[in-house]
Amino acid sequence: MLKQRTAILLFSRSAKEEIVHKQFSSTSLRQSKNIASKLIQQTSHIAQSSGFPVLYADQQRGSNFAERLTHSIQEAFRNGYERIIAIGNDTPALSVNHLYQAEKALSHKDIVLGPSKDGGIYLLGLKKKTFAPLSFGKLSWQTNQLLNEFIHFITQQKWSFHTLEPLADIDNVKDFFSFINKQLLYFAQILKSLLLRSFIFPGPNMIFPTLATHSPFYQRPPPPIYF
Repeated sequence: MLKQRTAILLFSRSAKEEIVHKQFSSTSLRQSKNIASKLIQQTSHIAQSSGFPVLYADQQRGSNFAERLTHSIQEAFRNGYERIIAIGNDTPALSVNHLYQAEKALSHKDIVLGPSKDGGIYLLGLKKKTFAPLSFGKLSWQTNQLLNEFIHFITQQKWSFHTLEPLADIDNVKDFFSFINKQLLYFAQILKSLLLRSFIFPGPNMIFPTLATHSPFYQRPPPPIYF
């Protein structure tokens, strides 16, 4: 009997296959492949860091996305797990905490959804009893209607569900640079906050700010300047 009842299913194509469907760079196919590889590696690292068993859906079968995903989930349940948390490889802001939140929610909810900001989902947590392959296959996967359709379906089944915080996924060059710019802004805000903590603002009789004594940069007063 499995000690772990919950497993992470990483549903991902290879980087080579990924760039056939998604373009992350407008200048270089090699760069686009490198970005795809990094996204896959990061997602795999997050999944492994959670401590849950990780299943890799690299041998996908089916004529479309829905068939390949439902088949992969079926295989995961056949391995004896009671709960599966399926994730893709295109949400760089996904963290271990999101996986923990999903696993915790599945203890008292039937379905867990991680909404993408474009109307899709970046995470699907479900139990064996709430896995409906035929119905799942009819949903509009890889569209901005998926989240709404999923919630409508869950409501019809009278199942309970929990949603995680919305995250942005990366499907193209525009998405990639949008994510990079937001990360730069985030780090700029952190740096600004650290600098503000390190300096004393000048008063009305001061010309230059002086370093605060609690600052890690404070060692001694600046040397005098001679003219």
